Amino acid sequence: MPPVDETAGELGSIGRLSAAFREAYEKSWLAAGETAEYVAGFSDVDTPSLPPEEVLDPPAQPMPTHFDALTLRLPPERYRLLARDLSRLLDEAMQEGLKEQGHVCTLAVLAFEGSAEQASEAQGQGRVSRQVSSFLGAKGEAQGAGVPAP
Repeated sequence: MPPVDETAGELGSIGRLSAAFREAYEKSWLAAGETAEYVAGFSDVDTPSLPPEEVLDPPAQPMPTHFDALTLRLPPERYRLLARDLSRLLDEAMQEGLKEQGHVCTLAVLAFEGSAEQASEAQGQGRVSRQVSSFLGAKGEAQGAGVPAP
């Protein structure tokens, strides 16, 4: 069945995922406050920039939002392998099952031909680009408010 119903199926799921992420992102933004560290990187096709390795501030929330998107050119075989590898990480997490302690969270993998800027032009010119917007904070700080991870 073609994806025409925006309230059901995959389109409905993507819409709900988008709305829930936006709400969570706004909460993370508010929790981080004006003292939050903001790091930007600049790059071009010849010298791509990787996201910073370390952010010094601890996260302001136990489960802060994290967005990481990459657009590049890949052969179809590499694309499928990479998408499967990302999904395999979700498979591993699913094997852990529900924990009595912890917070409900959502992790998602989206992969598609084309770029987010030109999603309807699957064979568009495209460019290497990476967009990261994260409130994860410093590595090793998983509990928020500077409390080290167990």
